[in-house]
Amino acid sequence: IEITMIRPVILSLLLMLTAAGVTAQQSAELPENVSQLRQMANQAHAAGDKEAFRTVVARLHELRPNNSEYMYQLVLAHAALDELDEAFNMMVTMQRQGLSYDFNDSPDSMSLRDKNLYEYLNDLMVKAGTPMGEYQVIASLDSEVGRVEAIDWDSSREALLVGTVTDGRLISVTRDGGFRELMRADSDNGLWGIHDLVVDAARNRLWLLSSATRFFSGYDQTDKGRSALFEFKLDTLELVKRYPVPVDGMPHLLGSAVMSANGDLFLADHSLPIVYMLKAGGDCMVPVFASKGLVALRGIAVSASGEVVYVADREMGILRLDLSSGEAKSVSRAETLNLGGIDGLEYVYGDLLVIQNGIRPQRILRLMLDDAGTRVTEIAPVMVAPADLDRPNYGTVSDERVYFLARAK
Repeated sequence: IEITMIRPVILSLLLMLTAAGVTAQQSAELPENVSQLRQMANQAHAAGDKEAFRTVVARLHELRPNNSEYMYQLVLAHAALDELDEAFNMMVTMQRQGLSYDFNDSPDSMSLRDKNLYEYLNDLMVKAGTPMGEYQVIASLDSEVGRVEAIDWDSSREALLVGTVTDGRLISVTRDGGFRELMRADSDNGLWGIHDLVVDAARNRLWLLSSATRFFSGYDQTDKGRSALFEFKLDTLELVKRYPVPVDGMPHLLGSAVMSANGDLFLADHSLPIVYMLKAGGDCMVPVFASKGLVALRGIAVSASGEVVYVADREMGILRLDLSSGEAKSVSRAETLNLGGIDGLEYVYGDLLVIQNGIRPQRILRLMLDDAGTRVTEIAPVMVAPADLDRPNYGTVSDERVYFLARAK
């Protein structure tokens, strides 16, 4: 696991719009269940039914427009049927989204290769995977540390705190790369794996999001689906209180959290599309938002005023929750800005910083918002396709530096 630091670089990226889809009749004849559609696509491909494969993949793209793998497969599906206009339209959309694929890797692109447009577009997409942006590795945690997903800056220790999912360890990492274990899950604190953490140095508090998953070394089947927020004193690491997810008979995984300036905590459930709130000084978490239309909540951020919460969905993009009105809407964007595969999300000086690892190329972008915070007006790539890092996921911002977790290639 690499802990890496970058200084944001402000660049402009112009995005234009080109779209391709399925007919209304085709859509009506197919289910909306993605797992079922994926199975249908695999069956059609195995049977050599090119038309059925194209129709099903087009439906998948319609339901999950940010999923770049469906876009890639749709280009190849159109090409296999000599639907060249549709294939090139999708390639143009992918190229304008900054996606990086080499269609020469697939023999299914053969029908496109003798066209000048193909060589031009494919070359641009290959070049989109060229590494961009400077970063430096702060610390390398060996494999014995296990799976790390939680990170935040602790000004009281002048160090980063990171948490492990594998054995519920809390580790302090200094800027010069030194690290030491501060705490780990045991019968006294009742922790499971640590999936996120929030440092509140001003109030001498440390908040840990902990869940019982199969990745936790001390996993007990009787704890399956259990998740809780733990409050500790930051200086002594003394347990203050435990806040379990409200019991509803469903599995939960509190995976991301953010604190507003007044001390309110907002937490995203990675198992169910629910956002919880623990008010400053409150006794329990309460759900403030839930939606069947979302798929996989990940990063969560809060505006400077504390009135707006942004939450990222790996498949559906970024949602804006207005706490005063209760309104929830997707952040508006050009359709050629692909917001798939987001793990990390930070609110920085009125903008959003997104860490995308479920996309090609993997990248970190700064999204400039309008004054209302409802629409992306400009995009600044911070880091694209890091040469020696893989799967950048969660991060934190301190002193105009972005610290994030990634695996070494």
